[in-house]
Amino acid sequence: RLQSLNLGSCHQITDASILSLFFHCTRLQSLFLYFCDLITDASIISISENCTGLKDIDISYTNTITDASLIAIAKNCTRLQYLDTCRCDLLSSDELRHRFKSVSELRAVLLSIYPSLQL
Repeated sequence: RLQSLNLGSCHQITDASILSLFFHCTRLQSLFLYFCDLITDASIISISENCTGLKDIDISYTNTITDASLIAIAKNCTRLQYLDTCRCDLLSSDELRHRFKSVSELRAVLLSIYPSLQL
């Protein structure tokens, strides 16, 4: 079973391809979608609902992702240990702080655009 998938820098990947792929990848633990500007919250929300065992997520430099994705990740991916949201310009530092305080296994959150954020 697939446990890790790196689609980083796949600039042509869309919500349609993500939604069809991740419906079948329920045991995924690591997902890298950095620089995938054609995916939206619809993809991230669906992934978080279908792949609840995710431990590592990298959505850095994906400028179409909003706080709705963070809410879904925090709610559904309770085993999350690593989250990279560097240069996701539509995300709110307040939402990050609020949502991820309750994720007990979280070890690292990369937030280079939010230098003053304290979780």
